[in-house]
Amino acid sequence: MNKDNSPDNNKTQFYSNINNSQKTQIYSEDKQKNNKTETYEDEKYQCTDKTKEHNLGKGDIVELNKIKYTVIGIISEENSTGEAVIYKIRDQKNKIFALKLYYLFRDLKEEPNPEALKRIKKIKDPNILKLYNFGIRKLKYRNKFCYEICDFAKGGDLLSVTDLKKKYTPEFLKSNVIPEIYKGIKRLHKNQIFHCDLRPENVFYLDEKQTDLIIGDYGSAKTFEETSDKSLRRTSTVKGSDFYLPPEQARGLISPKNDYYSFGMILLHLLYSELFEGEEVYANFNKIIERQFTGHKIINFNDEFNRINTLIEGLTLHDHNARWGEKEVEKWIIGKKIKVLYPNKSNVQPIILKDFTNISTVNDLVDCIKDNDQWYYYLIEDSKVYNQLFIWFSQQYGGQTTGIFKNMIDYYKVNDPEEYVQEAILRYFNPRRPITIDMQTYKFFSEENLNVFVDLFFRQLDDMWKITDIEKIRYYFFQFEFCLRQLQEVSINELNFQITTVLDNISAIIKPKRDFSNFQAVLYPEIDDIKLLDLFYAFNAKRVFKVDNENSCHTIDEVGTYFAENNPMFNNKYIKMEKYKFFSTMNRGDLIKLKYKQTLFKIFESQVTTNIEFCELERQNQSDNFLISYTLEKSLIINNMNINDTSKYELKISKSDLEKLTSKDEMEIGKSQLEKLIKKQMRN
Repeated sequence: MNKDNSPDNNKTQFYSNINNSQKTQIYSEDKQKNNKTETYEDEKYQCTDKTKEHNLGKGDIVELNKIKYTVIGIISEENSTGEAVIYKIRDQKNKIFALKLYYLFRDLKEEPNPEALKRIKKIKDPNILKLYNFGIRKLKYRNKFCYEICDFAKGGDLLSVTDLKKKYTPEFLKSNVIPEIYKGIKRLHKNQIFHCDLRPENVFYLDEKQTDLIIGDYGSAKTFEETSDKSLRRTSTVKGSDFYLPPEQARGLISPKNDYYSFGMILLHLLYSELFEGEEVYANFNKIIERQFTGHKIINFNDEFNRINTLIEGLTLHDHNARWGEKEVEKWIIGKKIKVLYPNKSNVQPIILKDFTNISTVNDLVDCIKDNDQWYYYLIEDSKVYNQLFIWFSQQYGGQTTGIFKNMIDYYKVNDPEEYVQEAILRYFNPRRPITIDMQTYKFFSEENLNVFVDLFFRQLDDMWKITDIEKIRYYFFQFEFCLRQLQEVSINELNFQITTVLDNISAIIKPKRDFSNFQAVLYPEIDDIKLLDLFYAFNAKRVFKVDNENSCHTIDEVGTYFAENNPMFNNKYIKMEKYKFFSTMNRGDLIKLKYKQTLFKIFESQVTTNIEFCELERQNQSDNFLISYTLEKSLIINNMNINDTSKYELKISKSDLEKLTSKDEMEIGKSQLEKLIKKQMRN
């Protein structure tokens, strides 16, 4: 490469290759088995079928911003990135480009940042992928699809290599990867642009020899004002990929340190690729998160990579204040020795707790809340200590987020028991905290198919709601809502769509949801038994009338038989709710308000035998109207059980109608005519 390693020489590039599960995708089996380096020119990328979403394929003409291009190939298979399809296109001058054509966004807030794209388009830099054009808002393709047109990277991304270990030697990392990614980040930050989704799949090789590196894909980029001196801000639409996401970005906080954290995780992936392979990849990642949270080195580094280990360590510190940034990386590149400084307790004014160890670090706070039964009394209810908590928090994370943290605690402190405050604080600092209900654990941040585990969660609640206090159910639901809302803040593409769908389905039954900017869950207080049952049906299309965890009724007749055999259960609180919901679902609202025997006689109407006995005929107050009194006996046999009901009824009838029913010879009502009249009345 004809480039020097000076920090001022910059460049970057772009398009996405995220899989649907939002997890890190190591190079595929095809890439591992292939004996040559794969590039975007390879046959696997030259699909000829049309895409379903855009109806585009090889040879099609696409007009973007009044310029016509020809599709000459599909770089990414449909749904392989989750948010877009990447096409290889050619303009009328035969220049080749990459077109990132997004899927339809259901929320404008999820669309690419227009200000970020405007700034990137103006950048001409060897470390920044050239962005030629983009379409958002009113300039979308077919008024539906956002798009970006950029230079075509012939060498694929960082993972498009035959063997990571052979490619990413310490020497190649030092000479190529580290300085070039650094210069790309630096140039973006100079323009107050923050990538927010740096990962190996978003760093590309412009050349087929795979030496010329460039950063790309700006669909998640955020901006500050170009003249702003702010180092931190809050956003409610943060995207990012799980493995490379800095801890504070999971809480919606954006600063220059976010991209440097991702930079460190990219280097960890390239140098220690074995951690990102096989079935243990998520277990390894969870260990990394735990070690970061407790202030330890993220892995046991190989001493052979000493200098690069130090860079990775400095870039991946949990505390963004202590984390390395532009100045430290620049010093490292030119060979200076820099110490990695983990948060020092002496630099923070500790929270003084009576009878407890003072709190100086986040780990101290977490340990106090988890391990001491009296934590709430000493930390929250003591007003002086409570104020110390927010002074301490401000020193840890800056004043801009202190108000958010305080609003969160105040919300749960006023509305709910202390266990809600405890859980909210623990989840704030560790979004990956699992949900545990009895013996079942849900790690929503680590699951590949979120919908499967959402269904399991609701099925478990369904199994226990009739024997569990509603307040306990609300607490379980609070954890679930809080966890999903945190995951929604940082998820992208298909996973974000799954979460949004789940929350929308819940909100349609409970109440409209609002944003989660203050970490305030709003759905769980509305939970009651009836709404729970509605949710169970909403998340289980096969749900039926559930007697208990072992027995269910699938048809109206089965429900009738159950009631015939279990008369006392007809008025059971939960069975009544089951009955109401099931009958409604089966479009049998006529059964909902009937009493016990009426319900059975209605369900088994064709099997009911009736006997009508005439009692008397009485004229009403010298009028032309008569009152007929009669008894109606109904009988029904179900599984050798005889259900009988005899009731007395009265029927008003006019003199003219009465005459039609009587015999010409005798003024007596014939039984058959009376039965017809009574049955007609019953039908009406």
